[in-house]
Formats: sequence, C-alpha cells, structure tokens
Amino acid sequence: MTRLAVLADIHGNLPALEAVIADMQGQEFDQVVVAGDLINGAPFSRQVLEAVVDSGWVAIRGNHEMLFLEHLEEGPGKKARRDSRWVLEMTAGQLGDQWRSHVAAMPDELTLRFADAPPLRILHGSAGNPFRTINRHTDETEACTLLSGVREKSVVTAHCHLHFERRLAGRQVLNPGSVGAPLDGRTNAAYMLLNGDDSGWQAEFRRVPVNVGPLVAEFRRLDVERRWGAEGYLLVEQFRLARPLFSSFRRWHVEHYRGRGESVELAAEFLSGGRLWDYLPPEYQLNRHLLEDGVEVPVNGQSGTGCCA
Repeated sequence: MTRLAVLADIHGNLPALEAVIADMQGQEFDQVVVAGDLINGAPFSRQVLEAVVDSGWVAIRGNHEMLFLEHLEEGPGKKARRDSRWVLEMTAGQLGDQWRSHVAAMPDELTLRFADAPPLRILHGSAGNPFRTINRHTDETEACTLLSGVREKSVVTAHCHLHFERRLAGRQVLNPGSVGAPLDGRTNAAYMLLNGDDSGWQAEFRRVPVNVGPLVAEFRRLDVERRWGAEGYLLVEQFRLARPLFSSFRRWHVEHYRGRGESVELAAEFLSGGRLWDYLPPEYQLNRHLLEDGVEVPVNGQSGTGCCA
C-alpha cells in the first residue's frame, strides 16, 4: 500500500504548517505532496518554502506562485490585478531573489505513478489553469470542462480552500483543504492522508488546531493596517475568522456605500454588524454557528465522501 500526505494552500502561514507537521509526526509516508500556493498571504513565505524544501517534499505551483513570478516580471506599463500588488510586495520582500529561481522551476502539475496504486494527477486548479477549480457546488458539465485532458481517474485539486471528495466526470476528485487559510469558519489547518492500493485511493481528512496569535502578532509588527488600509485589515481578519472577506466586503460596500472609498472603519463596520453570512459566496456558507458562538471544533479522522459542511 502507498501512503501519502497531501497539503495545499499554505499561503505563507508557518504556524499552521508547523501544526500539520507536528500532527504528521510518527507516521510514515511514501511521499508528502503540496498542491500549490505555498506562498503569499501570511508573512512567512520564506520560512514555508524552506520547510518544504528541507523536508524533501514534492510541490507544484499554484496561482499565487504564478502571481509572484508575474509580479517580479512587471514592467512600468503593467498593472497587477486587484488584491495582488500590495501583498505580493510583502511576499517579494520576504523571499528575495534567492527563491525566484526555485519557484520558477516548480512544475505546474504532476502525475504520481506508484506500482501498487492507480495514477494520481496533482493539480492546483484545473488542467492548465491554476485559477479555476472544482468546488463543492461544481456540476457535472462544468467538471467535464475543467477536467478535459485529464486521463487519470483520481485527481487532487486545491484552490477553493475547502476539503472534499466527489465523483465527477467519471473521476474521483479530492481536495485536501487549506493548511494556512481555511475558509469554512474553522481556523484548524486542513490536510489529507491518502492510502492507495489496487482498489484505488482512500482519503482521510484531518483538521489540526492552530494558534493564530503568532500570525496576528507578526501582521501587527508589519503594521499592515496602516500601510494598506482596509485591505490590510481584512487580510488579518480573513486569517483570524477563516472566511473569504475581500469579495464579501466589496459586495456589501457596493450595496451600501457606493461611491465612498474603502476604509478600515467601513471594513470594521461590515464585520461587526452581523452582515458577513449574507454576503458570503454560497459555496462558503458553512458552519454558521461559528459566527454566532465562536466555537472551534477540531475534526480529525474524518473520511468518506462528505464535504466540510
């Protein structure tokens, strides 16, 4: 039997990665695989890359590695997409030139071929596109499009930051969830164990408690709220609340304050007013009780075909 640990979407969150590494202690794996987005978001991108490389893990690029490389290549006439430039500047400062070549040489996709298990395709988003992925609401028609050209019957994907196992387009589709930036209201780091044999791949989803205090303290040391205003404030709160805040806030802002500039005060009003749930994208409307009572429940050993509802 082949045994794998699959991680994804660490986003520079070293405390979360360290919690997962501690949870993995004492277990033997044939390989540890990271399905993209190791960097960009939390302020420890360099330390995350160092930990992954020093551990000898296999990793692919995600969309944030692509954004990082594009940011370094920008000329005076080019403009980074919104929500990218300021955090990419922070990431570039963390990594320096020494990590550029490493990220540039990372593969975009992988196919794992072990002798005692079926081939396993590792993607970040979809084949050829790290920015589009299958999520818990993707229908059969869209899945066929996203998996076009994928011959393997078992596929790991990431990017949506929610763990699940689904049967779509004649394939087993697995998402390990996010180590560093879960978006289901639980700050617990998510990753996946895979056991493979002649019968296929069996998944076990794990959630590991994470202390977000060191992360918040580092953001405060960097003074991100003063430097980047509402976006800096929302970045910290997105890690603290484990919710997708940027798009949610902007929908609320346009509806209630169109024509008024974004500010920390408005972002704080949005989060303090009990409005967040109604503005979350449907696929992220999970664990509503955590918005009401702040409960954080570790879930370990969850397996089967369910998602993270």
